[in-house]
Amino acid sequence: MARSGRRGRCWDERTKLARPARPRPRLHPLASARSGRASPRAPAEGDEQSQLSFEEARAGGGYGLTKWVAEHLVRRAGERGHPIAVYRPAMIAGHSRRGPGNPDDYVNRYLRACARSGRFLDASTERLDMTPVDFVAEGIVALFCSEPEGGATHHLTNLDQSMTYAELGRAMDRAGFPCAPSDYAAFRAAAVRPLGSPLRPLTAYFPESGFGLPMGPWPSARTRAALSRLGVTCPSIDEPLMATYLQALVRRGLL
Repeated sequence: MARSGRRGRCWDERTKLARPARPRPRLHPLASARSGRASPRAPAEGDEQSQLSFEEARAGGGYGLTKWVAEHLVRRAGERGHPIAVYRPAMIAGHSRRGPGNPDDYVNRYLRACARSGRFLDASTERLDMTPVDFVAEGIVALFCSEPEGGATHHLTNLDQSMTYAELGRAMDRAGFPCAPSDYAAFRAAAVRPLGSPLRPLTAYFPESGFGLPMGPWPSARTRAALSRLGVTCPSIDEPLMATYLQALVRRGLL
């Protein structure tokens, strides 16, 4: 029996209200916490919620600006009521137990260039952040499951437990990959500029004027506290782990 007029309209409205609501899409993008020319995503001062201005992001180059734009769009979705969270890992390294990682990322390109040239950057004040991929993956899953509605920004970094470039070079030497310390100019000439060097595609990070990829400091106290409560901790980058990473490259024929 057809319903018409006011009664029919009321029935239609009741039917709409009775329908199950469409779930709001959850947006949990992976951004980047790296600074310097690579991706100026995390201000040195403030906390995990801190954001760079457009001008600051643009000054870091095109790659960093794409990250800034993506995060900005996600935050606009949050303002419209969608559950969001932002995860900013730093330099993702290989698996902390098995070793494999992305052979073409900066970390592995640097290790390969050092081994091939027999030189390492003798920088005792610059650290190379190495955040194991298994920690990043476990951390993101744990945070998502504990806070499915999001609302926070998380920094997954390991800078304070990573080696300096000088310590890293000595660890390579003791692991059976002879490397000699070099100042910046000599390292650039021997390990970055030569054709075929794994670092040559990243020459922009090694300008003649000085090293262009400084790291940190990245505020991460809130993220670390949250992960600690969830039983997730990040391993330190020590000599046994470096040996694991190097052997993983050997097994793949890259060293």
